[in-house]
Amino acid sequence: MKVSGIGRVIFWGGGNLWIGLAVDAVDAHAHHAIQLCVGFNGPVEFRTSAREPWTAYPGGALVRPGAPHEFRAPGQRVANILFEPETPLGRTLLERFDGGTIVPLHTHVRELAAAFDKGADDDQLIDESIAFLSRLAGTDR
Repeated sequence: MKVSGIGRVIFWGGGNLWIGLAVDAVDAHAHHAIQLCVGFNGPVEFRTSAREPWTAYPGGALVRPGAPHEFRAPGQRVANILFEPETPLGRTLLERFDGGTIVPLHTHVRELAAAFDKGADDDQLIDESIAFLSRLAGTDR
């Protein structure tokens, strides 16, 4: 079995957080969820097919629902947040970050990374994830 990452997965109603160390590329796939991926200290990389070159996203990326993609960030600590596009927050983010299958972000996950590094419990990491999404969307929690 291929190991693509080592970390924690936390689920909440309508979303989840995968946070930890990226080890190997994640093979081509697509999903119904919106995916937001941000590296703690460097870029993450995506491509839409094996025929395409990898593109680095220093401030992270938003992957639109249903978009085929591959992901890699070997040796990079990352946060991947996946959540339902039908939620008010999901609709707002899709409108705000329109313009492609994989959209570059210009953001950081300092608070989420710090909470993870301090051994925060699941509820704290969920709160930080939702706060991060809300900041990106420009909405209240």
